[in-house]
This record gives sequence, C-alpha cells and structure tokens, in this order.
Amino acid sequence: MTQLEKRIIRWIIVITFLVFATLGIYRAIDNRRLVLRVESDRKVIRVVPMSKDYKTTIHTKYGSNTIVIKDGKADVTKADCANQICVNSRKISKNGETIVCLPHKLILTVVPKGQIRD
Repeated sequence: MTQLEKRIIRWIIVITFLVFATLGIYRAIDNRRLVLRVESDRKVIRVVPMSKDYKTTIHTKYGSNTIVIKDGKADVTKADCANQICVNSRKISKNGETIVCLPHKLILTVVPKGQIRD
C-alpha cells in the first residue's frame, strides 16, 4: 500500500467519524425540542416537554387516561375505556409517533416544539 493510499484511508476514516458525530449531536438537540401534544375532541389541551419526567391524569367527559413521560418516552399507563388499546400501545418518543384512545377521543402525538396547533 502506497503512502497516498494510506492518507486517503485516514481521511475517509476522519470524515466518516465527523459525519457520525454531527448526526449524533443533531439528534440530541432535536430530541430535546420534542413535546407531547395532548388533544381531546380535536382541541389541544396540554403540551408537555418530552425531556422532563411527567405524570398526569386527563379527565374528559368521555373518561380518564393516565399519561406518563419517563426517560423521554410517553405512555398511557391507565385508562377506564373498555378496549384498553391505548394502554397496550408501545411507548412513543420520536417525532410523529402517536397513541390514540378512540373511546375517549384522546390523541397523544410527539411533535417538535414549533409545530403545535390549536
């Protein structure tokens, strides 16, 4: 292997490392900007940062749901609806992911901080 080939390989390794480091920093910054938008009856009733642990029970005229955010993941841990689909849904943490409770007309969506609509 010539000296030129060794230099090229070193530069490829350095550039690859920089690309992955930049992507890691970008994802960390982006994840801190995510919020959980809680909607009931097509109206935003709460907006909670995904970066902080949080627990609350949402009471609507349709029923109640307990929402927990822990370690950047949101989950419905308890609901008084019959089908319990929202409780059995997996935790959400990435932009665009949702948990829906149809009987209670409740929608939880992970969105960037600037994309909150009324």
